[in-house]
Amino acid sequence: MRGLVLALTVGAAALTTALGSPILLWGAPVISIRSRSAIELEPVLRSNDGLQVRGTVVDELNREGVAGAVLVVRMGNQRQRVRTDDRGRFRALIAGDSGRDDIEVRHVDDDRYAGSEARLADVDLGKQLLRLEIRANNFHFRDDAIEIEVQATTSDNSQARITAEVFAGPVGGQLEATGQITTSDSGRARYQVPRGAFAQAGRKRVQVRFAGDRAFFPAEAHADIVLTTDTETTMDIGDQAIAYEDAVTVAGRVTDEAGNGVPRGPVVLRNGIRALRSVMTDADGLYETALAGSEIGQGKFNLQAVFEPAEPWFRTSRSHVHRIEVAEPQPFPIRSTLAAFGATLLAMVTFVLLRSRIWWRAVTWLSSRLFKKRPSRQATADSSSGASPPDRGGLKPAKTSAAARLRRANVREFSGNVRDALTSRPIAGAVIIMRQEGTADLQSFCDAEGAFIIEDIADGVWDIEVMADSYVRERFRATMPHHGELRGARITLVPVRERIFAMYREVAQPHLPSPDKWGVWTPRQIFEHVRKRTPSAPGWGALTDFVEDAYFSQRLPEEAALAEAARRIEAARAETSAGPSASA
Repeated sequence: MRGLVLALTVGAAALTTALGSPILLWGAPVISIRSRSAIELEPVLRSNDGLQVRGTVVDELNREGVAGAVLVVRMGNQRQRVRTDDRGRFRALIAGDSGRDDIEVRHVDDDRYAGSEARLADVDLGKQLLRLEIRANNFHFRDDAIEIEVQATTSDNSQARITAEVFAGPVGGQLEATGQITTSDSGRARYQVPRGAFAQAGRKRVQVRFAGDRAFFPAEAHADIVLTTDTETTMDIGDQAIAYEDAVTVAGRVTDEAGNGVPRGPVVLRNGIRALRSVMTDADGLYETALAGSEIGQGKFNLQAVFEPAEPWFRTSRSHVHRIEVAEPQPFPIRSTLAAFGATLLAMVTFVLLRSRIWWRAVTWLSSRLFKKRPSRQATADSSSGASPPDRGGLKPAKTSAAARLRRANVREFSGNVRDALTSRPIAGAVIIMRQEGTADLQSFCDAEGAFIIEDIADGVWDIEVMADSYVRERFRATMPHHGELRGARITLVPVRERIFAMYREVAQPHLPSPDKWGVWTPRQIFEHVRKRTPSAPGWGALTDFVEDAYFSQRLPEEAALAEAARRIEAARAETSAGPSASA
């Protein structure tokens, strides 16, 4: 523009010189030059107060913020004037609850910039989805609090200002409220969860719950952390000096920083760098074991207990070192050697005699003279009928070698197969359940061959229950570890219908005219025979119907039918309490 004015002035002077007469110039024209602005709008942010229209007014050429610019924000019938700050940013708050509408923003002309406009079309005025994120690090038991950072963003990645509740507690347990947080305009908030919200070390959870408001739907998020703790291991020994053939008692306790015992924690007893034995603490963190002098070795050694946790929240600890001296091994006395040889020889002679059965005839003759006993009616009936009661169910341990029985029990496995007590067929789908107080139940299902296996069983006495459909369940106890007798064991189950028939035999057989009728007469024939002596016998009739349905029908009775069988048998026995005559 200045170049144009200068050119006009020079041109007028030259024209005056050429024409020889002056040309009057009243003055140069004044031209105002203004830059253009641009409005950069951000996504609309919803809050409890309304809609926040945000953005920046910049110079269109250099993209720098324009300070002090006046803008008019309009949505429907609402109009609001706002002014930009030093960075050219502005924010206007307008009302809006639901529906959709257009939002227009206009930069008013001034002496620096020509006006400009921007528009947000079809804006959703309803609630918006909210996303919460939590950042937290693991912390130690001695820390007073743990600091977390919460980030709240909307579905369009805008920051949200909200107030939410903070909860804390163990993973999988009950979470307790610890306080509230309020995010800033940046959507962030920092909060310190008090250490008192966690009773002991372990895996913990911090959760933030937003109940929702006029602007945002409810949301929640959580972060899992590990609360670590130092441990302390103590160890006491019974004697400082022992014989090579003796043992020393080692006992102690493992506790955390709060003084609580660490349950089921592995403690390794070490002789220097050599591990002698590993023991487990009980529910109170206590442990106790006996170390043989031969296990430690002859000489002077330093014993130490080392807690080597499997859980990441416990830290390793060591006990004080104890000095122990193990004397040299002593030679075995000659008297003991001779006694052992004599005992071995006696055992061999006894074994030969038992195998040869030379003495059996004399014992049989003597017992027949001294213990004359008339066989009972029941025994006579059983022997004469030729029938035998059904095999009883139960556990048959596996055979173990003598060497295995002499060694320390170290097998923590229960395996084998489950079979029918009568047919020896495998029972597929049978369930084996092991229970121990204070320990989670262990369970295994039999495959098509009736085989099962349960490994890594904790030490102690276990109550074992074996069950299958249409079979009488078996219960027994077992101690872990064992010498191998429960590895490859055999468990037999009696069918419910066989047990019912055995119960029926006890009450029906004494009423037969002769023992050899059992197995020949049907339950209906037995009932007709009883009714000749006892015309009114409804209990026997109900029992006969029940036995025929349970034993002879295609439907297999369940174990609950045993109680009904016992009730009907008692009713039938009551009707013939006087007892029948064998000659009737």
